[in-house]
Amino acid sequence: MGNEVKRVFLLPEFEGSVFQRWAYNWILKNRWRVTQYIGDHDDCMAQSALVYIKCSQRYGRTIYSAKHFMYLYQLYLRMEFNTYALKDGQQREAINKFKGRQIEVHAVCEGDLNIKLSKASEELKQVLNILFSAPVEILEVLRRDAHSQKKFWVTVLNFCKIDKAKSEKLSDELEKLLG
Repeated sequence: MGNEVKRVFLLPEFEGSVFQRWAYNWILKNRWRVTQYIGDHDDCMAQSALVYIKCSQRYGRTIYSAKHFMYLYQLYLRMEFNTYALKDGQQREAINKFKGRQIEVHAVCEGDLNIKLSKASEELKQVLNILFSAPVEILEVLRRDAHSQKKFWVTVLNFCKIDKAKSEKLSDELEKLLG
């Protein structure tokens, strides 16, 4: 067990101080709120030391009472950890939201895609050019209405005012090229 890393504390005025002891006890009770965002107890203590530095730089020259500085430090640390807790909750929510989804990832080299699309008809190239140069907002609106890739393609063709017979022909051509 001699291989354990000894942490060196770089803030001598914080190490062993009342501020560190208060932060230690407070973090023991509130670490669960930021576990995913910050990490373990040592990371939280490092963050509390950083808050101590920020607080002393911001208020140190104007505060002459230790009680007043302790109050400001406690308030600052609570506010910072509350912000981290909000971010932690948002992060957990986003992870849970996408956990159930299965995302299909197809790695395609851009060069291969360009070679395949160079064999396309002029009509298909024009539609793809419109699609690739369209603003993101328009694509988002079109994608919101479609529930599959094929439905999205049909929606794009309808948006380009291409009649149904040609759109089926272009869909089949694109499927053959990419398939």
